[in-house]
Amino acid sequence: MSIECSLVEDAGHSGIAARRRETPAGGDGRRALGYAVAEASHDPTAGTPMPPIPVSAWLDPDWVRFIEGGVSITVASRDAANVPTLTKGYGCRALDGEHGVRILVVGSHSVELLRDIETGGAVAAVYSEVGTHRALQLKGSGARVEIPDAADRECARHYRESFSRNLAALGFAPGLLAGYFDYADDDLRVVAFVPSEAFLQTPGPRAGSKIGSAP
Repeated sequence: MSIECSLVEDAGHSGIAARRRETPAGGDGRRALGYAVAEASHDPTAGTPMPPIPVSAWLDPDWVRFIEGGVSITVASRDAANVPTLTKGYGCRALDGEHGVRILVVGSHSVELLRDIETGGAVAAVYSEVGTHRALQLKGSGARVEIPDAADRECARHYRESFSRNLAALGFAPGLLAGYFDYADDDLRVVAFVPSEAFLQTPGPRAGSKIGSAP
């Protein structure tokens, strides 16, 4: 299944407006979403862990609830040559301290992205509400790959229910939704990072504007 996602990079950095189609299940879409990590790719501190400042300390609580809800999630990174990689997310938890944001991905669909996360640590995640296109982007460095714990797996289960409900409201057939979530539980992995910046990505005049950053 493929869902279109609009990204507009901060005009103060690149002025690039991009519209790309996210990778289908089973693919990693190496060149499909590079703009989301264009700024991070030039960050000399990429790969250095951020201080353990929770996103809840500086991001509006409404946005924290948003990223933990039934929204479309895309996770992107890049390799040493700045070639982008990306994958779909299947749930997100926003925790305190060094745990930061934890995004569930399917390991077999995300081989190249997980490799780039492990070797470089630069990451950007875009959350988009289907039907309204309300969207937020989080950026960070020092990301890591982990095995999901019981709470992560419960998050993935809840995400399957809430995202499926939102897509069904738009007319997507149950069979199509089942295919979207056709993965083995033991294939799940976690991309964990402490976000350092947040950008509004809802289409419109404010798209790309920074709405928060870690102190």
